[in-house]
Parts: sequence; structure tokens; C-alpha cells
Amino acid sequence: MCALTGKKAIVTGGASGIGRAVAVLFAQAGATVSVVDLDEPKGSAVVGAIIAAGGQAMFIRADVSRAEDCQNAVAETASALGGGAIINNASGWGLTGGGRAAVYCASKDAVVNLTRVMAIDHGAKNIRVNCIAPGDTDTSMLRDEAKQLGEPVDAFLKDSADRPLGCISRPEEIAAAVLYLASDAASFVTGAILTVDGGSLAD
Repeated sequence: MCALTGKKAIVTGGASGIGRAVAVLFAQAGATVSVVDLDEPKGSAVVGAIIAAGGQAMFIRADVSRAEDCQNAVAETASALGGGAIINNASGWGLTGGGRAAVYCASKDAVVNLTRVMAIDHGAKNIRVNCIAPGDTDTSMLRDEAKQLGEPVDAFLKDSADRPLGCISRPEEIAAAVLYLASDAASFVTGAILTVDGGSLAD
């Protein structure tokens, strides 16, 4: 049900962390993947790993904060690969507040409502738009956050695991949720915010 055979995908931020895990999993599921990132060495390495494993992928260098780069990335992908469903990456902190993270929380809340609006605007075109709201995930970004806050990394990760499932997620676990939303198994799902946080918001 979650196969992506014959489908095309653009994965922004695909050079590392959750994006990398999504790109790899999508390729394993049969999609042809366009890895979009500013980090060309890491992005090209992801593409190389996908191809070495028998998948299909290409790298596009782009700054997603620039409209022109986004348009070019889509155009290049469309001419070479095609297009796909839209899954935005929000955060649990886009659904609830968090200390010392005002800008981050506000931006992720914007992603949540942007998802809902896009689902309304594009539903008539049969374009589904959903988003994931991950909890703390074992990536370099989480460790960088600890350093930015001046906290010991080990203690920060231990505190981050204080949730019903008792651990932080792996990027591959978040990628599995993205795969579901991109697949035909979610054919009637749009405008949804899928929380993948080990029960943090339920606690």
C-alpha cells in the first residue's frame, strides 16, 4: 500500500537528517527522487548511495528561501523526473509552545496552517497537502540545539527522551510517516497534521 513505484518525489533538505532518511526510503519504495539542498557534497553523496542501492535519484542545488530557486528546482525536476504529493515538515512545537524557541514555534505553526490552506486551495486539482509534526529526532540539528542553549548534549538528549515511549525518534521513523502520506494508502487524506512524537503531546 505504501509503494511509490513509478512516482516522482522532490525532497527538500534531502542532504541530511530527516530529509536524507525520506529520500532514501522513497527510493527504496520505488520513487525516482530529486534531492534538493544547498549542501552539494552531502546531497550528491545521498544520490550516490541511492543509485548504488539500485534506486534512481538526482541532486539539485537550491536555497528554498528563494522563490526563483524553488521554481527552478521544480522545473528541472518536472523536465527530468515529474512531480509528486506535498508533505510539509512542521513540528510538535508548531502545535504547542516551547521555551526559548519563539521564532521556531511561530514558524512551525505557520507551516501547520499553510498546510491546511494549501489543501483547500489545491484539492480541486487532486493535489493532496499534508504535514508531519515530528518530536525530537536524533539528528545533528538536535545536538546543535543543545549547544546553542549552552546545555550538555547528553543531558539534553536524556531530557528530550522524557515522553511516553521513553526515547527520541530516529530519522527513519519520521520518514515512514512521510512515506504513508505520500502513498496511495493516504489517498483520501489531505489537510492533515500527523504528529510523530512518541506521545509527547499526549503526555
